[in-house]
Amino acid sequence: MADFPALPPAAADELAALAYDSLREPISAALAAARDAQSETLSITDLNQAAMALVALVQSVHSVPARYLQSPEAKTELGRGFVDMLLDGWIRREQK
Repeated sequence: MADFPALPPAAADELAALAYDSLREPISAALAAARDAQSETLSITDLNQAAMALVALVQSVHSVPARYLQSPEAKTELGRGFVDMLLDGWIRREQK
C-alpha cells in the first residue's frame, strides 16, 4: 500500500477493496459458520467488523519489538494469546 499514492485514485481504491475483501471474507465466513453451528457458542452481530478486528489484532503482534519477545516462537504464542482473548470475549454467556 506504500505505492498507492503513485496510482490513479480509482485503481488504488479498487486494489484496497480487493485486499480488504481477501482478508475479511474468509474470516467472516468462518466466524459465521461458528456462530451458526449447532452449539451456538459465538455471539457476533457484525461479522465484517469482527473479522477486521481479528486481522488488526494479529497485525499488532508484528509491531511488538523483538527485544520484548523471549524467542522466535514467542511472536506466534503472543498472536495466539491475543486471538484467544478476543474470541473469549465473544463467547455467549447465560443471562442472569
